[in-house]
Amino acid sequence: MSKNKKITTLTRMIKKIDKIDLSCEEIRAKIATLRETLGEPDEVCPDEIASEKALKGFIEEMVLVNIAEQSKNKGEA
Repeated sequence: MSKNKKITTLTRMIKKIDKIDLSCEEIRAKIATLRETLGEPDEVCPDEIASEKALKGFIEEMVLVNIAEQSKNKGEA
């Protein structure tokens, strides 16, 4: 996947995520679940998670991981 396509896909996903009405607690729970699924420890400070910028950063990271996994799965098919 080209860099421009990744950025476009990421931008589209961020816009969709911005429309989702979730509380910080729900977002923290989802991030913790995603990290657990990926086998990563959830070592992020709650204050950092609570900031909007940090949340968007984590969501972007998960979107990129999802894109990478989809690309990998398409390559294996």
